[in-house]
Amino acid sequence: MRQIEKTVFICYRRADLPWALAIYQDLTSHGYDVFFDFMSLNSGDFEDLIIGNIKARAHFLIVLTPTSLQKCINPQDWVRREIESAMQTKRNIVPLMIEGFDFNDSSTVKLLTGSLTKLNLYNGLQIPSQYFSEAMERLRNRFLNIPIKTVLHPLSSVVKSATQEQKNTTDNAIDKFISSPLIRDDSNIELSNYVKTLINKVEEQSTKIKSEKGQEPSVSSVRDAYLHFIYNISHEVVNPVQSIQINLELMVNCSPEETDRSHQYLITIKQEMKRIFVLIDNLRILSHIESIVEPIKHEPVNLTKVIEDVFMAQAERAENRNIALRLEVPNKSPAKVLGDREYLYQLFLNLVDNSIKYSKDSGGKIDIKLAEESNWMHISVSDDGIGIPKEDLPFAFDTSYRSPNKGSIYRTGSGLGLSIVKRIVDQLEGKVRIDSIIGVGTTVTISFLVYKPADQ
Repeated sequence: MRQIEKTVFICYRRADLPWALAIYQDLTSHGYDVFFDFMSLNSGDFEDLIIGNIKARAHFLIVLTPTSLQKCINPQDWVRREIESAMQTKRNIVPLMIEGFDFNDSSTVKLLTGSLTKLNLYNGLQIPSQYFSEAMERLRNRFLNIPIKTVLHPLSSVVKSATQEQKNTTDNAIDKFISSPLIRDDSNIELSNYVKTLINKVEEQSTKIKSEKGQEPSVSSVRDAYLHFIYNISHEVVNPVQSIQINLELMVNCSPEETDRSHQYLITIKQEMKRIFVLIDNLRILSHIESIVEPIKHEPVNLTKVIEDVFMAQAERAENRNIALRLEVPNKSPAKVLGDREYLYQLFLNLVDNSIKYSKDSGGKIDIKLAEESNWMHISVSDDGIGIPKEDLPFAFDTSYRSPNKGSIYRTGSGLGLSIVKRIVDQLEGKVRIDSIIGVGTTVTISFLVYKPADQ
């Protein structure tokens, strides 16, 4: 059985330095021996140091953003020469596609000449900034955790010494780069350091939980449920914070002329801040329901109007994902139930949000149907998304539960949505049931008492 090698070479364009830094930090923190040229080398050192390290390392990672290959049309371009060397020596080449890089883009196709035309045949990995941690975990577990069949060439003593010197320079420069303030105001706030400290604290908590359990926490007991909650929430915090850090560092490296690129980083930061605010709001709602600071209302609520308001709030997200929102109500109107309008709005907002989040990539539909039976109003929320495994359905309403379905790996979420739904339903003395089939979709059915005036 061949040994799993943990030696990596990172190929990148100078403009993509923050991405290379983030990847380098992640891999080295997980025990990988990583080399990349942080400071520009003299041209005379290229053959010995760069090519020597490519031959000596099992894995060759290429950081690819939309502008990374622009200079590769030149046969003497360093990035091109590094890629060609990795191909010739049959390294485990992994293209890391970032910031919307697409091999099929017409401008990219024109740049892939000669042996580089085969670059898109290698098994690549998309690394969205908002899911950096998950993407890196996938890189380590699936792309780098394989036996290498090709020969690794040991470095000569001279090149080995030069490599170590380059690595020391890299580590020192990285420490200085990370600790330097990204934004200077009257207080001279070191934002990068603050974010890095926050990431470390959250990751320490996650590591502690993992070590106590020996594996990812389950939901089989009260203690397990608590650990599961903390573990998932910590990751839901660390991902947007890490994304904010990366995008801030990318902004700092933009030239004054790159206003469009800086603006895109700002948009991403804004989206990540929104994720954090949504998490905080969900925690606030959950805390309010659990503590029952104020008695929940039981008054007539027009359910049709509530759902229409939810559709309006989610219309843009649904349109962006090519998802149709459809409401079917009974002939008799309005459909009124006894409840609290604010909580009912939050309930259906969470259900529609979940359905959009776990929809298939090709779009789909979300159907909400109201049906009255005796004294009950039954509301079903159905989607044709990725679904939940049958064995996980009993845990779907547990606090911070997230399905391990591999189709959900790049979906954001704290797992609080369905937990909040269940608690609101319980407070309103209703009923809830969930049915799901993998690859077919999920239906959540909720039942509330119908409001009937005293004179009926």
